[in-house]
Amino acid sequence: MQQNQLSLSDEAQIRWMLERYYFAIDAKDEAIMCSCFAKDALIVYHTGEKHEVRLNGHAELMKYLHSGIAWNGPSIHALSNSVVKVTGANTAKASAYAIAHLVVEGKVLVRGLRYDDSIVRQGESWVIKHRDHRSVWQYEAQNLPSHLPGR
Repeated sequence: MQQNQLSLSDEAQIRWMLERYYFAIDAKDEAIMCSCFAKDALIVYHTGEKHEVRLNGHAELMKYLHSGIAWNGPSIHALSNSVVKVTGANTAKASAYAIAHLVVEGKVLVRGLRYDDSIVRQGESWVIKHRDHRSVWQYEAQNLPSHLPGR
């Protein structure tokens, strides 16, 4: 295998880590969430046209998530597509698009999201060292009762 090529196992582990992130945010699972990030990770949430929130490490990330809409109500994040590229022996970059459905004040906020990550190998695991999180588009929809009509 060439030096600048991920093994299928490495790529699968990185994609699995990205999927665990989505599960962690929807399940509100701090342990899984933190396992996706390096302890000293830098996470940048672009929260508006010219606004951003910069978080350093697990403690700041969890404090921010606990104060936000995704952690304080029902949500579903679904990976749409992603690409993973090797950048060194123990480093990679990933870009992913996802769709998030968040229940906020009785409405469903539907958001198209983009994640750009710098990823490092720590021991046997791959973790996010730097993340840029951006909203690409969003809209609101009516929240209906969660039962099958006529049943």
